[in-house]
Amino acid sequence: VVKSFARRNPNLVFLRRPHRGKGAAVRVGMLIAEGTIVGFSDADLATPLRFLRPMCTFLEEGYDIAIASRALPASKSTSTQSTMRKMLGYGFGWFVKRILIANIYDTQCGLKLFRGDCARSLFRHLSSPGPLFDMELLVLAARKGFGVIEVPVEWRHHPETRLAYTPLSSLKLLADLWRIRQKYGILHPVYVRKLPRR
Repeated sequence: VVKSFARRNPNLVFLRRPHRGKGAAVRVGMLIAEGTIVGFSDADLATPLRFLRPMCTFLEEGYDIAIASRALPASKSTSTQSTMRKMLGYGFGWFVKRILIANIYDTQCGLKLFRGDCARSLFRHLSSPGPLFDMELLVLAARKGFGVIEVPVEWRHHPETRLAYTPLSSLKLLADLWRIRQKYGILHPVYVRKLPRR
């Protein structure tokens, strides 16, 4: 499907790379993306792309990064997750706020937009190949003083496309989280700048 569209639209590039994890794949795409605003979305479109326009507006107003957030009061979820998955999600979020990023409600929602120069500055230094690459991006953003805003969205849970939580996968996520903390020498949770840059 992508190849078919790419043949008709020179602005669309089809890339195939060996599987090294979500973070590694997104990094490749973001580093070849051009434009004053660039971003990425999960392929299952759990967050509808109609939220791109309001997110772009914030970048035009002076923010460097706009991230979709499922955790804001104005956000809506159009389907329910299992009680176990909700508990694991809340527990993981609680843990993240205490050892890594203190003031972002939802680090993992799969729709994020960046000013082009900001994205290239961040993704050049990204090293996390797995699903927690978003957290490293936000740590880098905090270090560079980029202004971030969380935007309320609608979100639909697609069980068939979500990362399966098992005891082993949960331990791996915690190990990845600790690796990011150790890499940047974080002793206390970082605070991402949540005001416009200009």
